[in-house]
Amino acid sequence: MKSYTFGKGYRPHRFCPECSSSILIDFKDSDDETERDELAMNASLFKDINLEHASFTTFDGKNELDPPYEV
Repeated sequence: MKSYTFGKGYRPHRFCPECSSSILIDFKDSDDETERDELAMNASLFKDINLEHASFTTFDGKNELDPPYEV
């Protein structure tokens, strides 16, 4: 599983080595101490999961997180 960092570089993103799908984001080195025990997982990759009944939070990370994402 490959790991890449974006923005400030303290949230490693992990991708599937076969299909390049985003698998998870690891917050263990986050500047925000309350986030350090968290992982953001791509639940759509699990078999037999019905996301219509899942509770989740969405936000515009591209525009709301610092530093701004640049191509």
